[in-house]
Amino acid sequence: MRYADDCNIYVQSAKAGRRVLASITQYLSRKLKLKVNESKSAVDRPWSVEFLGLLLQDTDRIGAK
Repeated sequence: MRYADDCNIYVQSAKAGRRVLASITQYLSRKLKLKVNESKSAVDRPWSVEFLGLLLQDTDRIGAK
């Protein structure tokens, strides 16, 4: 089984985030045959999520945590 690697996608609103998450998940599973871990997938504010050891700050800078 192949897995999708770590990825962040940024959109303007939570509603758009939910829509994009659903369509990307469907694309990865059906077209690329990749498994998406639903428990690790989320729609959230960029500054609330740590990604690969980094945390986006609301000052638009990337800082190590």
